[in-house]
Amino acid sequence: MSVPTVTYADLVSRCLTYGYGISDEENFKVWLNKAYVDVAGMFPWDWLEAHTDIVTTPQQPTTLMPDDLKQWGRLSPTTGVDNWYAPEYMDEFDYREYVRTRKYTENHYAQPAYYTLFANEIHWTPFPDREYTYKLSYWAAPVALVDPTDVTRIPDYDVDVLVQYALSQMAQRENDYSKAASALDMAGAKVNQMMRNQKSKQKQKIDRVPMPASYGGVYDTDTRRRWRA
Repeated sequence: MSVPTVTYADLVSRCLTYGYGISDEENFKVWLNKAYVDVAGMFPWDWLEAHTDIVTTPQQPTTLMPDDLKQWGRLSPTTGVDNWYAPEYMDEFDYREYVRTRKYTENHYAQPAYYTLFANEIHWTPFPDREYTYKLSYWAAPVALVDPTDVTRIPDYDVDVLVQYALSQMAQRENDYSKAASALDMAGAKVNQMMRNQKSKQKQKIDRVPMPASYGGVYDTDTRRRWRA
């Protein structure tokens, strides 16, 4: 996926080309940001996918989640000594019961086998005996547009959806409900098309798993998504 290049200033300028002046800039800045947050929350977009390393601290039961985390994905193992597997997710209730019954307390240190999520922290059990590094795949929360050079995560060919949402807000402010409805319909149609395009791409993504030589070198296919929440 190409890196987005349309800036915050570009988006504001596009809004102004619909017959508005400099005095309307501040309103458009607010509505563009609101539109960005709203669109980001409508679907688990691939342009919100993010990856980062999660590193445990020896003998510490928790690790902070990423600041921009919107929706959890999964932990994957990374290369390293005894780091060929990642701990499994366990819901908070089962986690607490497991810790209690297994007596995984501050006196038990090993590579974490399970984790749960609570209060912006990852809780490990057993407590890590040393530093472990895992790869976290997740959906990131949109970062507010502030500077004129800021860009959204939305690809350039879809970013005008924000302009249409902002124009619908301006039209409502002017009590031009016909114009507002028209812009909102265009924005909604754009979002629906974005969803269809992404679903189509997801169906085309396959993992190819090499089969044993006795199968003649053919491949099995797995059409599951690359990772899930």
